Amino acid sequence: MQRTYLKLLNIQEASPSKATLAHLIKRHQAVFPFENLSKIKTVLDGEPRLPTIEEWLAHAATKPIGGTCYILNMHIYDLLKTLGYHARLLRVGESHTGIDVDGLDDQSSIHYVDVGAAAAFFDPIPLTNKTRDVQFADLRFHIAPQAGNHYLFTRFRKDVETGPKWLFDKTDHANPTDYANVIADSFKTDAPFMKVLRYQIWQPEQDRLVSLHNASVSTRSRDGRFETQSATSFHELERLTQQAFGFSLPYLEEGVQWMEQQQNNDFFKTTS
Repeated sequence: MQRTYLKLLNIQEASPSKATLAHLIKRHQAVFPFENLSKIKTVLDGEPRLPTIEEWLAHAATKPIGGTCYILNMHIYDLLKTLGYHARLLRVGESHTGIDVDGLDDQSSIHYVDVGAAAAFFDPIPLTNKTRDVQFADLRFHIAPQAGNHYLFTRFRKDVETGPKWLFDKTDHANPTDYANVIADSFKTDAPFMKVLRYQIWQPEQDRLVSLHNASVSTRSRDGRFETQSATSFHELERLTQQAFGFSLPYLEEGVQWMEQQQNNDFFKTTS
């Protein structure tokens, strides 16, 4: 598993350190997208479950798939352990999972790792008594210490709060099996990522985030440039995604069909 994973990331095994962990995180964000198209495909195939890490890596070797938080964070967690990192899963909010890593260069700090939040987290984030702001163009990801061992994770776009707030305790560790119920719930038709189409990846060469959100395709560069276009047909959506991402998105047609089935309506009329 480790050899295949590192080959897909195009990195060499190295001794655990903050620098090598940061490099691994950056490669992960550039190789494995935050996406739910493959999740929808598993439901359409009648197999609503998380793939094993071996199944997932084999799939990723043939198609540019990634996953949502459970797949991305649980699998990088497994990789970190095989590489010698002291990594543990963290319960974040009511249904998210993150990772804490300790024992890095500065032995006193626990670092937060999260490649499954559709966030611009390209480095391990120290969990100390200081507030941390991660900025990418007009996006800001805010992790603020609270009472006790708690932290509050909040997202902002143009300084306006977006999405849910996540409260977590840096000592509240979990095992993969602890998520069995929330993972099962995540495949239900009314679950958040069964009611939207998402595919986001970081392109380091241009230092930009490229994102599909339903019928809209956007690019957001670190220097603040932002472009978005909305498709009015599947043919146009294929063209826009190919142009922005540089490749055809896997299971895009199945995703659109799923959305039309759930909405009982024309996907492009209801999302444009």
